[in-house]
Amino acid sequence: MSEEIFITTASIDPYIRDDFYRSLFSTFLDVSPVEQNPLYGSIRIRSVNDWTLTNWQFGIQRCDRRQNLILQSDIEAYLLILIVKGHFHRTTQKNSVRVEAGDLLLINTAQADSCISSGENTAIYIPRALLEKKLGNYRLPDETIFRAKQPMTQLLTDYVLSLFNVSVDLHEEEVDSAFDALLSLLAVRLKNGNVQTKQEINPVLKHRILQFIDLNIKNPELCIESLMCRFNISRAHLYRAFEAESGIATIIRDKRLDLAYYQLTRQTSSKTIADIAQEYGFSNFNQFLRAFRLRFGMSPSEAKDQSVGEHSGVLDLTQHFMNFSDST
Repeated sequence: MSEEIFITTASIDPYIRDDFYRSLFSTFLDVSPVEQNPLYGSIRIRSVNDWTLTNWQFGIQRCDRRQNLILQSDIEAYLLILIVKGHFHRTTQKNSVRVEAGDLLLINTAQADSCISSGENTAIYIPRALLEKKLGNYRLPDETIFRAKQPMTQLLTDYVLSLFNVSVDLHEEEVDSAFDALLSLLAVRLKNGNVQTKQEINPVLKHRILQFIDLNIKNPELCIESLMCRFNISRAHLYRAFEAESGIATIIRDKRLDLAYYQLTRQTSSKTIADIAQEYGFSNFNQFLRAFRLRFGMSPSEAKDQSVGEHSGVLDLTQHFMNFSDST
């Protein structure tokens, strides 16, 4: 099944254009003007089975994806962005990069970031499970840049543009093959492009550790020491294995905070903030309050006031944009 939606601010009253533009992306981005420049642009969204493709043309703007928006949008995907025109300056907690026209940027949508950009880009939301399955034991960084003029980047660029152009015209039996070819090209580029991070631990063991954390996340006794004992691994080895994710203690804390946030923002939840903090392993309530504000930029009570309904992932993007398509 395929759908196409086109939205532009050209027909929107200038007095409400900024507000309209912000609300257009509000489920997954905070968009704001840079200096005194007005917000404007157009976006074409193509949805093909589990895949979402976009072409976005816009003036200079700032986009912020904070952790609360990431959890609310619940988009389980990597985003492959081709910079067609203009520039894209992205900042995360770890680093800051600038990409130019012709570059490709692959990012993890679960990572918070801030971007200042202008011009045009074509992007594909790649379901996380499909890409990780194609990559096997390769550990994908949260951010990878493919610079223009490199042979594989040129090949990927041509394929991304062609795929966007023909995506809604593909026959049902052709869709899987077309997108699998994209995954194969990406896998080759990633594995052979000198961007691989050295594995410091057997990937199967790493998966078992993460699985154990998920199964025991509510246990207040879950900590570095308990993992060392359970898996017979040294503290130094455990740190190196998860260094790219800021360490195992950060993983445990962030998983607990994300689950607490999810619980707080469910309309069906009647639990108190203190109950939720304790349920997810925070025995010290003041520590929970500080960590929560640091991660989400708001207090737990403010998050509770923003209660939302259930989400279903990438397809929510298409449904959200459909609500605006008749307005333009």
